[in-house]
Amino acid sequence: MAFFKRIRKTLLITFILSSCIAFNAYAYDDVKGGEIQVDSAVNLRAEATTDSTVLDRLYNGERVAVIGEEEDWYQVVYNGQTGYVSAGYVELSDIMNVEPGAAQVTTDVLNVRSIPSTNGDVVTRLYSGANVKIIGINNGWFKVEGSDFTGYISAEFAEIVKNTISSTAASSGVYVGQTASSSTRQQIVDYAASFLGCPYVYGGTSPKGFDCSGFTRYVYAHFNISLPHSSASQYKSSVTKIKRSELKLGDLVFFSSGGSGVGHVGIYVGGGNFIHAPRPGKSVTYDSLDSNYYSSHYIGAGTLLR
Repeated sequence: MAFFKRIRKTLLITFILSSCIAFNAYAYDDVKGGEIQVDSAVNLRAEATTDSTVLDRLYNGERVAVIGEEEDWYQVVYNGQTGYVSAGYVELSDIMNVEPGAAQVTTDVLNVRSIPSTNGDVVTRLYSGANVKIIGINNGWFKVEGSDFTGYISAEFAEIVKNTISSTAASSGVYVGQTASSSTRQQIVDYAASFLGCPYVYGGTSPKGFDCSGFTRYVYAHFNISLPHSSASQYKSSVTKIKRSELKLGDLVFFSSGGSGVGHVGIYVGGGNFIHAPRPGKSVTYDSLDSNYYSSHYIGAGTLLR
């Protein structure tokens, strides 16, 4: 087991290295697939000892993500739950179809590639905090599946969490007046994030170039919601007004842009941030509602998702 790198850095190491390198606290230096090999079942434990709490029971043939080792134990993730299994009951593989949970992105922007290599084409992009279903492991990469894509992300920039993504929601549209699940809202911001870096073009309504309302209009159209191509019109007649404290993923945020009325719009992505097409010379990006400019130009928020 000497080949297997220890993947969880201690706080001390993090502190020492933080001044000289960028470090992702949730990164997996290496990740493998593991298939349970046991006559009946084996315990998933909270710690690498037989005296620790039993978190779950794993049965013969079940598959896990193996993220580290401690003496004669493997640290594994099963359905988003991290624990330890005696190494003698786990068969390792660099390549395996396995669904340990969802991958939560831990870097600002992460490319989803067509093959498990940085040489692969970029299929789409995911932003920090986005969740996407893991369907396999391939030499340190997660094979992931979104609502309209399949590809690979480096396990170095993701944390395995419990999968709460609905497969039915991923394939269905959302209509104004429908109740939107949290997974649907996540799909909206994930889809918006796939256009990060697209240029601003005045009057633009496609990935070749967006203006602010053209961007929100294009994203929502993907989910069968129609919006006018005007930030003022979107605010005036298309949304239900909400307080800033009521903002959820996928809601729209509106700003002035010189005058007193609405002149700019973006999509709220959580954590006080939003994604938008800012202005000529810029591209689709994230900004904070608390930044000096946007906090002073903030007008209000609205939702199309109840």
